[in-house]
Amino acid sequence: MTSEKRPSVSRARLWMFRAVTFSLPFIVLTVVEIIMRCCGLGGYPAFLREAGKLPGGETVCIVEPAASKPYFYANPNRPGYAEQTNFLMPKPQGTVRIFLVGESAAKGYPQPRNLSMASFLREILTTASPDRNFEIIDLGTTAVASFPLVYQVRDALRFSPDFFVFYMGNNEFFGAYGTGSINTAGTLPLPVMRILRGTRGLALVQSL
Repeated sequence: MTSEKRPSVSRARLWMFRAVTFSLPFIVLTVVEIIMRCCGLGGYPAFLREAGKLPGGETVCIVEPAASKPYFYANPNRPGYAEQTNFLMPKPQGTVRIFLVGESAAKGYPQPRNLSMASFLREILTTASPDRNFEIIDLGTTAVASFPLVYQVRDALRFSPDFFVFYMGNNEFFGAYGTGSINTAGTLPLPVMRILRGTRGLALVQSL
């Protein structure tokens, strides 16, 4: 009785089979993620966005209050928010556009808008230089640490800023991505925080 000889498989083909077998689930997940993104799922909303056109051709842009909500995945029922503000693009001629970046203290919470830091800053600058039009766009967001504000500034760079004023630090312990926040994400090294943010921006993760 003779036994059949098993056909030999080259080492290269064996490694190719292993590579395909290992990568196939990731390929499938990537395709699903792309399809979900095309359907408008996943990602992070922009902190500033275009809202519509005026008859003269200018674009009305707004600060989006709900843009910080994804950063509160550990406490989604109490997300921080910014004040909705509108401005025009392109920037009107002669306007000095200043973005105020910070947390609840920069926003002026819990005071009304006319008592906010942005209002006082506008009055001070206008008094000092009445021949200029100062536009203060308040990006102050309640209950966030400084990490999410990095992405807020990146969004703002597209809207012709002249200056940024940073007033932050009061939420570095207890705030979204703060060291003492509910998810304690702020205790992680910065590269890991970026990876965590990217992972939580995936449509698959958000759907789950």
